[in-house]
Amino acid sequence: MTAPCWAGPCGCGGPVVYRWQQFRDGRRQIRASCERCDRWLGFAPIREPYTGLADKVSSPTVILDALTVAQDEGVELRSDGHAVWCWPWGRASARLEQLVREKAHLLAGLIGDTQGKRA
Repeated sequence: MTAPCWAGPCGCGGPVVYRWQQFRDGRRQIRASCERCDRWLGFAPIREPYTGLADKVSSPTVILDALTVAQDEGVELRSDGHAVWCWPWGRASARLEQLVREKAHLLAGLIGDTQGKRA
């Protein structure tokens, strides 16, 4: 096995968790982060065991989950048509931020460009 391409374990001592992250161009990576403090630790290789670990914690209904959690938290999902972010910044829970990260490009395509709709 080759050396990992991320920093870990986290300084807080929390375990590393592997989750999918989608970029604005649709590419997916496996995000390594601290399960305790959610600190980003880098990207893991897209191969086993990391793909299996990321699949294991992935929601099969991530889009629906993101929309309902955002509504429950009173957070607006804004988009430029390619990526999505939570507004107001800092109000979203770590769970909502992860749901948005997992399918940001797909979610942006579904929401569309909300920037032109702002006064």
